[in-house]
Amino acid sequence: MTSPLKTLLELLATRSTGEIAVASVTDFFTAESVSGFKKAAILHEGEPRKTISCSSCDEEHHVEWKKLPDGRFLAFCERGGKLQFVSKDEILTLQIEIKAFLTSLATAVGAEIDIKPLVSDELWEIGVITVTKRQRRVLFLRSNSSQRHIEFINALSKTIPITVFSIHPSALGVAEEVTFVDPTLFTALGAAGLQ
Repeated sequence: MTSPLKTLLELLATRSTGEIAVASVTDFFTAESVSGFKKAAILHEGEPRKTISCSSCDEEHHVEWKKLPDGRFLAFCERGGKLQFVSKDEILTLQIEIKAFLTSLATAVGAEIDIKPLVSDELWEIGVITVTKRQRRVLFLRSNSSQRHIEFINALSKTIPITVFSIHPSALGVAEEVTFVDPTLFTALGAAGLQ
């Protein structure tokens, strides 16, 4: 079975909003993993979805839902003309909190924490670590976009060596002072977050 941390990193790479429907969270994580991520503030309640997948017709599309006075949720498919009751778990979402995740990762690797986005929501600085009495800047690459950012990463490495945490392969043309490391190799999810 894939580790919860690896699954979380894969979700971060493929879902720009970091959103997971409560109904599908068990497709990705065990209840214990969800509890650990919630305790570490990496997962928290997100905004309710405004639409859900239609299950009353053969077409793949989304329909809006309405809350009834009795507390139930109802959706109507105009294409098939059918009503469908919707479970609360189909509407509710969990959100992956990227800064809480990066704080936990920085703590797990013993970094002096300084979290800030460098390139949009893809490349983040998370701090500085000391390895064999030499400081290294620590970055986190969220998506499989290292080739797009390699010139920038190489330029940063001219002042201080860089370690890039990413589950994705390193780009071609990586400078000698840049190291790509898969964080799942030495960090794991524990009761207090990443360890």
